[in-house]
Amino acid sequence: MKTLPILRNLLLTCAAAGLAVWLAHSSSTVHLPLLSLVLGSGLLGFFEPKRGWIWVLLMIALVFAGYFVVHPNASDPSTAEFATYVSPFPALLGGLLGRLSRNIL
Repeated sequence: MKTLPILRNLLLTCAAAGLAVWLAHSSSTVHLPLLSLVLGSGLLGFFEPKRGWIWVLLMIALVFAGYFVVHPNASDPSTAEFATYVSPFPALLGGLLGRLSRNIL
């Protein structure tokens, strides 16, 4: 039964990264993709308090890969570029806050 948390974390990582890439390329503001990264990495930090940072690093790698795949179709390329290059900071912060909230609760 060890595969169930791994699959859950993998699906959450891919979903949060995909949502952040889609929001970065379709919205005109940078707030929505960064908020989705904070919430997704916060959930990862909550579900996996000891090794959540590994999943967050995978999420960051997926965001960068998605940026380079979908970049020509961005509605506002400068917003997509900024949201991608800044994404490691809110993602790591969200993972830390998720872990802290798990320890507090």
